[in-house]
This record gives sequence, C-alpha cells and structure tokens, in this order.
Amino acid sequence: MAFLVMLFMSCAFILGSLYAVALILPYLRVMSDRRKGRIPQGPPAYPLIGTLGLDDDAPWVTYKQWAQQYGKDGMFTFFLGPKLHLVITDPEVAKAAYKDPIIGEGRPETNLSRLFNHHALAFSKGQMWKDTRRFEIMALKDFGRGSGSKNLLESYVQNAARDLIQDISNQINSTPDQPFSTRPAVLKCVANSIASTLCGGALRSDDPRFTRITDSVNVVFTEGTTPASILNVFPWLSHIPPFRQKQAMVYGRMAESAHMMEEIIAEHRKHFDTSDVRDFIDAYLKEQQEQIKNNGDAGSFTDMQLVYMSIEMYFAGLDATLGSLQWAVLLLSSVPEVLQKCQEEIYQVLGQGTIASYADRGQLPYCEATMSEVFRIGSVDPFGLPHQCTEDVMLNGYTIPKDTTVFVDYVNIHHSDVYYKDPMVFRPERFLDDQGKFVSSPHSLPFATGRRMCSGDHFAKMIVFISMVSMIQHFDMTRVLARSRPWTDILRINGVGVHPDHFTIRASLR
Repeated sequence: MAFLVMLFMSCAFILGSLYAVALILPYLRVMSDRRKGRIPQGPPAYPLIGTLGLDDDAPWVTYKQWAQQYGKDGMFTFFLGPKLHLVITDPEVAKAAYKDPIIGEGRPETNLSRLFNHHALAFSKGQMWKDTRRFEIMALKDFGRGSGSKNLLESYVQNAARDLIQDISNQINSTPDQPFSTRPAVLKCVANSIASTLCGGALRSDDPRFTRITDSVNVVFTEGTTPASILNVFPWLSHIPPFRQKQAMVYGRMAESAHMMEEIIAEHRKHFDTSDVRDFIDAYLKEQQEQIKNNGDAGSFTDMQLVYMSIEMYFAGLDATLGSLQWAVLLLSSVPEVLQKCQEEIYQVLGQGTIASYADRGQLPYCEATMSEVFRIGSVDPFGLPHQCTEDVMLNGYTIPKDTTVFVDYVNIHHSDVYYKDPMVFRPERFLDDQGKFVSSPHSLPFATGRRMCSGDHFAKMIVFISMVSMIQHFDMTRVLARSRPWTDILRINGVGVHPDHFTIRASLR
C-alpha cells in the first residue's frame, strides 16, 4: 500500500513538473523575444504568475499607466498567468489588427466562452460563425426596413420608449420632488425592446421568466467574469474556494436561462408560419428549415446555436444598451447646458407629442452628437471581447506569437487627449462640423471594429437614440449633488460591460 502511495505521488510530481515546464518554456521564449524587441514591450512578468499589479476593479487605470510607459508603438504586452496578452492602444493599429483574419477571427478560451458553451456569435468559430453572423445582420436589417408600423424593429423600440415615459411619469407623480434612480425604468424599456425583437410577445414584462432572465444578465455579466479574470487562464480555479460558490451560481443561472429560452423556442415552433415572420426566433427557424430542405441538414443553424444566440442577444444587448442609457442620464442630468440644447432642438423638430424615429437623426444633429459623446465617455464595452492569434502574425513591425490573447483598450482611446481635446468634458459639439451637421470620429469605436465588431450596432443605436430623445423631450432632469460632486467622481463599475455607479436624479414633466 505504501508503495502504491509513493508511486502515485511520484507520478503526480513528474506530471506536475512536466506541466510547469510546458508553461515556462513558452514564457522564456517570449521574454527573450521581448528583450530583443521582436514583440512589443511591457511591464515585468514572472514564470507562471505573470504580471503583477493589474487592478481587477479598474483595469483601464492600469492599462493607461502601462501604455504611457511601454506603449510607444500603439501597443504593449503583459502576462496573465503564463499567457501572453497584447493590448492595442492606437485606433489605426486596432483597425489593421482586427481586419486581419489571423487576429480578427480568433477567440481564446475564456470563462465567458465556456459559459456560452462556445456557441453564439461571440464564441462560435469557423463556418458556423460566418453563416450565423451573416444571417443575424440580414435578419436585423430586414426587421428595420420600411417605415411606420412596417418597420418592426422601430415599432418595438418606440412602444418600449412610450412605456419608459409613462413609468418615469408615474414615479414623478407618486413621489413629487423626491430623488429616484432611472435604472429600473430604463432596464424595463431596453429589455422590452430586445425581447420583442427576439421573440415577439412570448416574453413580456409580466412574465416571471422575464424578471428571472433579466436578473440573470447582471449575475452572469457582473459576477461571472471580467476580461482580466484569472479564471480565463486557470479554469480549474472555479472548482476551489473562493471561486467555486460564485461560479456554481453563475453556471446555474446560465443553465436556467438556457432552459427558459428552450421553452420559448418550443412555443414558437408550435405556431411557426414561414409566411409570417414576427421576430428573430421565427427568422432563424425559417432559415433552419430552408437549410434542411436544400442541404439535408441544418448545417450551422443548430438548435443549440439558436438557444445561445438568443441568450447572447438578450444578455449582451441589455447589458450594453442599459449601460449606455444610464451614462446618458448621468451626463445629461449633470450638465444642464447640453440638456437644454437637446430640448430646444427636439422642440423645433418634433414638438412635445411626436415620438422620435431613428430617421430623425438627420434633423436632430445635436442629439445625435450627444449620443455619440455618451458612447465615447461611457465606453460601456471598454475592451471588447478578446481575440486570439490563430498563428504567428506581423503587426506594426512586431511578430505576435500564435495563441496570444489580443484586445483593444477602447476606453483609453476614447478618453485620450491625443484624439480628443479635454476628453473628460461632456461636449457633444466635438461631433459637429462648422455648419452644425453631425460628423463621426475615426477614433470613436463604441461597437468595436473589424471582422467581429458588434452585429447589432444599428439596433443598439436605435434603442439609445429613441429612448434618450424621449426622456429629454418629456423631462427636466437634475442629478442629486451635481454641484458638489461632478460626474467624473462617479465610479465606473467593472463587469463585461461598464456601468456608472448608483446615482439619483430629480425630474419634472415638461
């Protein structure tokens, strides 16, 4: 018996040693190349442990410091555990990198990709990713065609915006002159917009599944993982304290959400009519049937991909769009001059009763500029999802090794005085030309860039624009303590998406 125990311990020691050597050798090669200037510079790193000093709660602060010290060529490197990470800090380098399929299409193994079972657009690869991404872009475009009631996408968003105005009005009337948070009303508005587009009337705000899935977004995207999470590199840590309990909760919520989504899809199948496509799930089922009819099988359009694409649309869309609208309320209620200019423009074009359409952007350039400034300052998706080099590749004069994790520091690009004068001043005029017409900025990348940029950017902009304009149109808003506590003092809460910390406003009907 003692012999067997010793044999087991010896084998474990040998295997552990081999594993450590397998991790250390690539690290030594990379560090040698970095010293020779073959790969971008970065802070010191140690075998297995990686680079120390990364602020998990505010990684953008650490990245800004490292970029200033090591990022002279628009990028720098660091190690998370034994894995090399490349951070791009220049928008033009980012566009070039993500345009290249070697970097632009690859995805690393992360805690979030495991949560999504390596499905959905964000985490699928190869032909499945190409086919279903093309489909989603076309489906959302088809829903957004036409005008008035024929534009399904816009009609869903406008209906949700009407409810938003009613909910805030009820809050004001029930507790006059009392401060309140707009987050519950905004969350309901965004969730209704996305749920209607995703599954029509199958998931309404009075449905218990609506509340549960909506709450799961916060659990999965805040408690589940962050881009710099050590769980991305050492997944086995999720099985030991202090990670085990939290990860069990997150994975349980994800499984529960998948089950509820399967129920909704099954309900759709019962009443599915190819001549009456009502929502995204219908469109997917129609495409699935056509694939089976033409090719004998569903190909990329599997049932599992539909489940996770549906969760992705709801989770990612809700998290990012809610965050952007909360940044809009924070900034507008903190800077009354901007709010007033928006109100004057809206009154001249729409009056008090007409709800905005997305096409009204052309007549509301200051409001569109305000939305772009909100996206820039909020930078809800501060780094985008990470990419991975599928093979060695040259970038900006450096050789980036295969399997390097790559991401772009969008938030520090958006907040850089290299690209924006007074970057932490809320100034929509930076997106207007001398004639007062809206102009985009080549340095503003709120929906990422390249081959895997957000496929729902048009939809997200529509929700933010119509909802934001509706609130500006109907309410005067002032943030509590706005005079004594500038908005720049409000903390940025880290997660998959970055939201402003809790704040309250006082509002009155116009």
